[in-house]
Amino acid sequence: MIQTWNRFLLKYFNTHEVESSRPLQAVYWALVLGFFLFLQSLIFQPVGYLQQRESLSFVCPEYFRSCSDYFFLQAMPWGFSYQILLTFLCALLFGSAYFAVFQRWGLAQLLLVPLFLLKAALAFFQSTEISIPFETYHLLPCFIFIFCRYKGEGLRWAFVILYVLSGLVKLDEGWIAGSYFSALKLGLPLVSTEMIPLATNFVILMELVGAWLLLSERWAVRFYPFVFFVVFHLFSIVFVGLRYPSLALPYLLILYGRKPSVRSAISPLAAVSLIFVIAANIYPFFRAGDHKVTYEGMTLAMNMFDANRQVISKEKTVYKDGTSREQGFETANAFARVVPYRQWFRIQNRCQDPAVERVEWTFDAAKNGGPFRRWIEESNACALTYDAWKHNEWIRLQPPIIGYPDYNFYHASYIHVPEELVKPQVYAEPRIQNTGLEMWLRSQVTVLSCLYASLGLLFGAWSVFTVFRKNLLKGR
Repeated sequence: MIQTWNRFLLKYFNTHEVESSRPLQAVYWALVLGFFLFLQSLIFQPVGYLQQRESLSFVCPEYFRSCSDYFFLQAMPWGFSYQILLTFLCALLFGSAYFAVFQRWGLAQLLLVPLFLLKAALAFFQSTEISIPFETYHLLPCFIFIFCRYKGEGLRWAFVILYVLSGLVKLDEGWIAGSYFSALKLGLPLVSTEMIPLATNFVILMELVGAWLLLSERWAVRFYPFVFFVVFHLFSIVFVGLRYPSLALPYLLILYGRKPSVRSAISPLAAVSLIFVIAANIYPFFRAGDHKVTYEGMTLAMNMFDANRQVISKEKTVYKDGTSREQGFETANAFARVVPYRQWFRIQNRCQDPAVERVEWTFDAAKNGGPFRRWIEESNACALTYDAWKHNEWIRLQPPIIGYPDYNFYHASYIHVPEELVKPQVYAEPRIQNTGLEMWLRSQVTVLSCLYASLGLLFGAWSVFTVFRKNLLKGR
């Protein structure tokens, strides 16, 4: 029986790799930290519908809009089922950690499986309030660690790919011209306004090109990108807090801070998972319109720090008895992501009320200090349908300018900020001043984007070729 169980774990979880590798054992504890942060967030902020059934505040993913039909748990004070599930999941996590302490790595991996499956289900098939970019930095390494062979090599490639995709997100004027930060009243910490474009372009180059150097076996080659990414993650705490650095920095230190003891080919299963992540992030560039504002095609893609937006979404609900009610959402917070689909989803919920005749809707947005444009203007949003896989005609491709924004702020949503700081203002004339370098870079965004993307592709192709060549030589 014990031999059968060991063969099962060896066959499906490749436990021998973890048992013989201290770096992989360290990766396990980084994964545990990610699950701890995830469970803590679920305890203090239950997922959408689970929190309050009547609130209609949840938003289902574009490709799974019937997600609410599968909610059956209730959180306190409505019931105990949600808390009981979380208690069970915490027990699994602590049980897995217990077996890891005593070097029973097969059981430690096995107990992570239900945690992984639930987290993936919530991230991809439940509330859109769960951040896909953050979760990718945990779900992808977790998948490779649990299910794939050649775990160490798969993980090394995974984080290089994630860094490269983070650079791909930045191929926009917000980072190439630096206008994401120059449009902020506080600018970029420790960097003068004139130097912002140089700093942001350096980050793009390091993510698209320097990240590939992390795969080198030579410490002299890995050293400079390694130090850069360590400093980058620590610096990012200023903006994003501890969650993202806590998910990414441990893997960086473990996987690239020392020479890998064994280099091998990446497993087919890990390769497929990486191809899926790459495809999900390239797909938005093939959609019509500016996906930095419309978010069409961005559901499964990276969107951290992709653009500095100010949004005014106004909705007027007209009732059949002749009365009306105005509501909506406005923000000048660069941290906030106001997605047209989410507003549309909530409007459709409101339209289910038999007393509602129609909802009038306008959606204005300014990007990276540029002009406010009217992306949506509909007299009856209840009649709109949303297609997750192609452009929705009611989102304008060439929206008219309606005014200009002022400098705005970046702040985390958990910090209370006076309303006058987060409410956007629309002015008749531009108020944000651009340096000469920034204006020139704005005019060269397309050229520089192609250049950076080509350099990243070239270094990536060379890295893949090098790995295949070494493995062919080993085979001989």
